[in-house]
Amino acid sequence: MRTLLLALIAAASAAPPPEVDLDDVTGWSARGRALLEGPPGCWELEGQAQVRVAMFLPGGLVGKPQRVETTLAGPFSGRLEDGLWTRIEHELVPVGADSDIEVVDVPLHPMVGRGASQDERPEDLADDEEGDHGSVSVGMSGDGVVMGAQAWGQAANLVDGIIETLDPDTVMVWTGWDEATRAVRVVETFPVSERASAGELSITSLHPVAGGPLRLDVGFPKKTKLGDGPVKVTLIDPQLHLVALPTEHGPLPAAESLSTILGVLGFTLGYEQTLRYGVATPCGG
Repeated sequence: MRTLLLALIAAASAAPPPEVDLDDVTGWSARGRALLEGPPGCWELEGQAQVRVAMFLPGGLVGKPQRVETTLAGPFSGRLEDGLWTRIEHELVPVGADSDIEVVDVPLHPMVGRGASQDERPEDLADDEEGDHGSVSVGMSGDGVVMGAQAWGQAANLVDGIIETLDPDTVMVWTGWDEATRAVRVVETFPVSERASAGELSITSLHPVAGGPLRLDVGFPKKTKLGDGPVKVTLIDPQLHLVALPTEHGPLPAAESLSTILGVLGFTLGYEQTLRYGVATPCGG
């Protein structure tokens, strides 16, 4: 009983500083979404990228299930203009000499900001019947498994597309004080689609009042099925994590990671992308 009372007293005393207005739900929500949208203005960004891709092969009548994978890493750079990526370049090469899988022209897809192609997204990805969600190229050669880049680009595009098509009118926002990190915690939840069975997506951001890294995590339903046509895609356990640094120009991205499992056309594909931003320079600076 004494332990319980101490816990209740500690919880009651964990109040935010007087200058922190937790009732400003709209303002805190906008700060969280700014981490995903990227900094205002034009920026040249550089860093290091790593992409790990895998394919799960079911065993035959006498064979055993297999998992083949490879990891690619290298530098990347790009230009981000008011949240729009107008250029992304990278030099990813396989890590290690031996690999069971070859990925052809693997793309990078930053989750901060948006790509130019996203302007033509369908209104509702979750209910789209004609979307090209199954654009996957898989082949076998004498050297092993060859994967087309569109398979991996599709995984990131679908995760990004779910976020882009969220209806702001359906959002529920909660703000609270996190005493352990001395930060405001903002939680936004959205239904993925009009179908109740589709589940909810949550965006949780952490804003330290004394400065320091800003963090954002996006929680997805464990399984999200897309497409009602002949080609159906299932996203399994997508995870998205962002870290940004506060500056006088707004939050600048420091690191991000995306991982998901993609089930399509009988194939199960794993995708994990990590970007670590090292240099941010204003355009023309």
